[in-house]
Amino acid sequence: MSLTVAPLTATVMGSVSDHFSGTASGINNAMTRIANVFANAIFGALAVLFFSGAMQGELKKLSLKEKDKKTVMEQSANLGNAKVPAGIDGSNKKAVEIAYHNGFISAYGNIMRICAGLGFLGALMSAVFIRNSAVKKE
Repeated sequence: MSLTVAPLTATVMGSVSDHFSGTASGINNAMTRIANVFANAIFGALAVLFFSGAMQGELKKLSLKEKDKKTVMEQSANLGNAKVPAGIDGSNKKAVEIAYHNGFISAYGNIMRICAGLGFLGALMSAVFIRNSAVKKE
């Protein structure tokens, strides 16, 4: 993020006349804040979906009753803060803790891969679409 914000701001500010620099700065700031809010909301929802999917896969490996599996899955919205329900016995408790851990790591890895892909896509788009008009043509 820090590698792209300064050049983006410089590009925005350099593309408008001095008369509109305040407006350009305000719009740039507002768009940055809106993008951050949307990114947090979208990636948060995706993390819950990935975690729930990973937990379903992990729970298939455990010998729990369907009622207990449902109770364990209800904690999926808590992501890394998910707690083993009180009704789970000692032998399965550790297995559920490991399932929560593995599910969280899987969800986090998926989110990081998406972020890396989006970062690469942004770099590719900037390389393709941004032209340096300051370079003299000979």
